Amino acid sequence: YPACQTPVVIALRSCANNPSCRDVRAFGATADDDVDDTAAIQRAIDAAPAGGVVYLPAGRYVIDQDVAAVHLRADRAIAQARFGLQLRGRRDLHLVGDGDDRTILEDHFSQDAFDAASAHDLAVFVGTIFVEGSADVTIGRLGLVSTGGFSCAMAPYAGRVDGIRAEATTRLTVTEVAARHYNSAGVSITDDA
Repeated sequence: YPACQTPVVIALRSCANNPSCRDVRAFGATADDDVDDTAAIQRAIDAAPAGGVVYLPAGRYVIDQDVAAVHLRADRAIAQARFGLQLRGRRDLHLVGDGDDRTILEDHFSQDAFDAASAHDLAVFVGTIFVEGSADVTIGRLGLVSTGGFSCAMAPYAGRVDGIRAEATTRLTVTEVAARHYNSAGVSITDDA
């Protein structure tokens, strides 16, 4: 795998003079407050063109429970999962911050909010970033921190909280990312569709 042998260098510090770059602040994200930034960051992701960059300047961004459901394969006994940011069917997209100690995505998922939103579904997975059916995606220079509490008695999952979960995705590069306080995996990758 030649790509695994080539170091990825990300040197972006602003979106100035880069028409394919989307600064999350232009979409309403505000660092270092306690306001949910999930929708604003998702708007920036959705607006980024192929080959584009979604830039998160230094600061702490709140990723909260207010997210849409991601329905996983029923034959795996998982009816529903929830993830804050979703990169679905994306090609050549780069989600980039200013460093794993400077740009923090802090999830505030709570058991109570999750249970209330999922009263009729078996909810198992939660996480900060979900990548599905995508190719040539880079996630870099970010710190991911789980601050909420989540539990589930269904073995073997026991309330899995992942920082990044990727499914049916090719050529995903995760570089200079620190994932803290997740009870499952910082990065979970599967080839399941």
